[in-house]
Amino acid sequence: MECPHLEDSARIDFDFSITKKDILGRSTFICSVCQTEESPWICLTCGEINCGR
Repeated sequence: MECPHLEDSARIDFDFSITKKDILGRSTFICSVCQTEESPWICLTCGEINCGR
């Protein structure tokens, strides 16, 4: 069963240039705004990495 909450919240409209190899090869993810490594998350719309701050 599909979750109705994700229809508008999480969508990817284009092909990212990030590959599985790029992701698995990284040991840390850094926020694009404040450069912290704490609580990283990736935007499913644009692919930008941010933090929970």
